[in-house]
Amino acid sequence: MAEIGINRVAVCKALAAQGLLGTLGIFLLEADISSQQAVFWRCVFGAAFLTAYCSVAGYFRGAVWTRKVLALAIGGGVCMVLNWVLFFEAIRLTWIGFATITYHIQPFWIVLVGIFVMKEAVSAAKLGWIALAFVGFLLALDVRQIFNGEGDLLLGAGFAVLASLFYTVTIFATRSLGSTLKPHLVAWVHTMTGIVILAPLLPLSVSTIAMPQWGWLAGLGIIHTGMVYILLYGALPKLGSALIAVLIFVYPATALLVDLAVYGHGLDSFQCLGLLLIGCGTLGVGGALSHRKSATPPPQSDRSLPGTGDGCALRQRAVPEASPDPIRCAPAQRSHRHRHATPP
Repeated sequence: MAEIGINRVAVCKALAAQGLLGTLGIFLLEADISSQQAVFWRCVFGAAFLTAYCSVAGYFRGAVWTRKVLALAIGGGVCMVLNWVLFFEAIRLTWIGFATITYHIQPFWIVLVGIFVMKEAVSAAKLGWIALAFVGFLLALDVRQIFNGEGDLLLGAGFAVLASLFYTVTIFATRSLGSTLKPHLVAWVHTMTGIVILAPLLPLSVSTIAMPQWGWLAGLGIIHTGMVYILLYGALPKLGSALIAVLIFVYPATALLVDLAVYGHGLDSFQCLGLLLIGCGTLGVGGALSHRKSATPPPQSDRSLPGTGDGCALRQRAVPEASPDPIRCAPAQRSHRHRHATPP
């Protein structure tokens, strides 16, 4: 049976989650407040939604909160919050489509960390796919504009790349938790961590935020954090990696279309070619372009990574085994607890 026929409901959930993530940039820009404030209120609304959901689902009961678990969850939360702030700032300095494309180089950090930190063997073919994606990244970045003095473009690209690096650290931290905590609880800790970190640093007067802005901010927390995570966590364990490697492009494709339709930001021919090369490289690294047929994947746990690295949930499962979490842990030693995982 074709892999896409494994679970159509799961496919629909993944498509819905990725499509929703593609609208994140609109909510950020229309909220029209600083990136730090946007992340803070995203955490507030997201934490409220996840608290209610986890309470009803009974996830808080029986949860193990050891020092190690808290340290890893909170540490991952710090990196996740930094990832959100940097990605939001990248969107502000450039535009939604550009920042999203740049951020989507993130899966390759996982592979590179596996090579240089985890000392994992990587085939020449995979290195070739990475090189192809990097060429695509340079084309999508449109270095011509940077060399022509587009300072904000360079700074925005730097923020997006840095955000993707922080998300990679979050992946390692969350992977190290194994199956100790439900992924929904890990996401809840991340949002609570964001509240604690950002609250002392920001003016929290609600009188300065207009009613329409509250709607956009609530959407960032409830839709792009709470609902998206729940959809992804319900879908990922039921989908194979090759299919996920294809589905990951729903997010950037939606972001590009939304950016074009709402703000008129399009891509030139070089950037379109770059996006195509990045896509091919990601599919190649993820194994979706392999000619070998894979068997129907066995049932998996619901271990996922929160993120919305944004939209990274799918990306993580798409990268082949190579290290902790989406980092695809120890290739030849995958145990049941090394499961695949999950936005700015």
